[in-house]
Amino acid sequence: MAWYGVTSAGVRPLYDETEYLVRALGAADVMSSLAHGEHPARRSMDEWYGRAVFPPLFPLILSAGMLLPMDDLSAARFVNVLLSSATTALVFLLVYNMTRRRNTAAMAALLHAIYPSFIGFLTFCGQKRYLASC
Repeated sequence: MAWYGVTSAGVRPLYDETEYLVRALGAADVMSSLAHGEHPARRSMDEWYGRAVFPPLFPLILSAGMLLPMDDLSAARFVNVLLSSATTALVFLLVYNMTRRRNTAAMAALLHAIYPSFIGFLTFCGQKRYLASC
């Protein structure tokens, strides 16, 4: 459900989503240059890191989506859905480490997965403006 809502056609990137996409494309160019044993172009480095306004790690992670056989925006949104969905597993692990009770950790993870704000975060925010934080 989140995959369709976030990557559906016709939803243009807004706000910081556009900036993160530019950063991810710059990071992909830098990684491609390094993979071919070439020095990255200054333009690509500037696109990736910019004016140090955006953190460089998230665009680097998003750039991994550029390897997928889909348009760049959908790939970046797909990677974001995967990252956001992984927080449910993180909730499970954190609660399990605190309580050492598998049932409690599973219930916390389930509640996190079905929490309306989180579902809205994955769909509405992903469609409208989100790649990093809503």
